[in-house]
Amino acid sequence: VKIDGSGNKLWDKRFGGASYDILHSIIATSDGGFLLGGYSNSGAEGDRSQASQGNEDFWVVKIDGSGNKLWDKRFGGAVNDGIYSITATSDGGFLLGGLSSSGVEGDKSQASQGSSDYWVVKIDGSGNKLWDKRFGGAGNEYFESMIATTNGGFLLGGYTNSGAGGDKSQASQGGFDYWVVKIDGSGNKLWDKGFGGASDDVLRSMVATTDGGFLLGGFSASGAEGDKSEASQGREDYWVVKINGNGNKLWDKRFGGTDLEDFHSITATTDGGFLLGGDSSSSTGGDKSQGSRGSSDYWVIKVKECT
Repeated sequence: VKIDGSGNKLWDKRFGGASYDILHSIIATSDGGFLLGGYSNSGAEGDRSQASQGNEDFWVVKIDGSGNKLWDKRFGGAVNDGIYSITATSDGGFLLGGLSSSGVEGDKSQASQGSSDYWVVKIDGSGNKLWDKRFGGAGNEYFESMIATTNGGFLLGGYTNSGAGGDKSQASQGGFDYWVVKIDGSGNKLWDKGFGGASDDVLRSMVATTDGGFLLGGFSASGAEGDKSEASQGREDYWVVKINGNGNKLWDKRFGGTDLEDFHSITATTDGGFLLGGDSSSSTGGDKSQGSRGSSDYWVIKVKECT
């Protein structure tokens, strides 16, 4: 849905096939249009021009500034493959980031390391595949976020319950841990790092910081243990972890109330701080200054850079 600066609707467009088609990421393109990405269970029908490779495939749709479709492309293997993030590349192409449960088949060139892995696909400006890479361990990896880095590479982020093995160099702290993988512009792994406590820690969003590092944001059910320095306020809290350009942890902070906080997004602000967003079921208490209006509410926190 396109809206103007006052929130008034200008136009809307629908894209799909005969089954379900789930959108996860939109980015503006240099020609004034947009690239839409997610996953599709549809075949070659409706707005989808290529047959399915398996159950769910990566699906990208290129539209112009008025919402008219220019082209669409499908990438996948025999099982489930889904896009969760897209970023533009310096050569006019795009990197599609998501997860895959497929083996070597269809558009996937590397075997699965476990049940599901991170999977990135590099395409040119017309949607043609240039290369693909898989990263994972023996368990489950769930991809959530991707950002371009200043040296032409990319940081991939999500969460994992795998131990050391495959593409994962560190043992699990317990449950799910944050997992970030740094790759170069050709998709080669440079390093990987895990962060977590004894329970589940789920990374959802990342942002680059002005000092060359990164801020990782998600939610945590862990106490003060492992990489988490502060005790939980409730069942789940927002948890942010600052790392430097080599993936080493600099600090971490927890924000929450007495019940459940589910983190979704982080963005840098013009004053050098960050805005954290998600939803909360907690009443007043802990880090929460206002009580819930219902089952769960939007909850935003403004933070400044820490040292």
